[in-house]
Amino acid sequence: MDNTNIYKKAESYVADLFAREQHPEFYYHNFEHTETVVAKTKEIAAHYNLDDADTMALLIAAWFHDTGYLFGPGPEHEIKGVELMTHFATEYELSQELTDKAAGCILATRRDKAPEGLLQEIICDADTYDLGTEAFKKNNKNIYKETSAIQPGLTQESFDEKTVTLLETHKFYTSYCKDILKKGKKKNIRKLRKRALKNAVKSSKEKLVDGGTTISEKAGTTKGMQTMLRLTSSNHIRLSEMA
Repeated sequence: MDNTNIYKKAESYVADLFAREQHPEFYYHNFEHTETVVAKTKEIAAHYNLDDADTMALLIAAWFHDTGYLFGPGPEHEIKGVELMTHFATEYELSQELTDKAAGCILATRRDKAPEGLLQEIICDADTYDLGTEAFKKNNKNIYKETSAIQPGLTQESFDEKTVTLLETHKFYTSYCKDILKKGKKKNIRKLRKRALKNAVKSSKEKLVDGGTTISEKAGTTKGMQTMLRLTSSNHIRLSEMA
């Protein structure tokens, strides 16, 4: 089977998985996101002189990288994604070398794992490409909606604080993405920090009820102040030093 047919089979296989298993609360980790990651993988890979086998391993990994979410949103979804991809590779008799490369790329998208080699760097950058674009605002709202559905009780304030930290510690790996996305990511961080600080200041103000402050309001005030201090802490990475 030639590469064009393999690509089409992978697309069809994953599309069918999402059609059968998609959860309504997946506002972000859906087939549309997968299609976007595949497109960005193609874009970044085109900048480098990859052979056909490496390109195909990358694209198969991009198609399968979030399929594990369909069977549980836990932190081990990448492992399930590798399992599903391996099943596909076996069904269509793909080489072990290609399968192993695709598996490594899927596992590299874990947030606690640094990519090894150009292929893994490309898919990591494709998966987080939006952090440096205007699409981040819309995607971030969808991630909040999705996370809130899975984690009842999550507040916008808490979510924003964690997202600021994510953005400030995130880095692009390929020279291509560093060149074109660095400026946009800085802009997104400034906007999000400004909003998070505004919300933290608002929640830190004392709310008087019958001339006094209730215990719950004192707790909210303390939490707001703590958030504000963390967001303005000198321990945060300076924007001018960010990758």
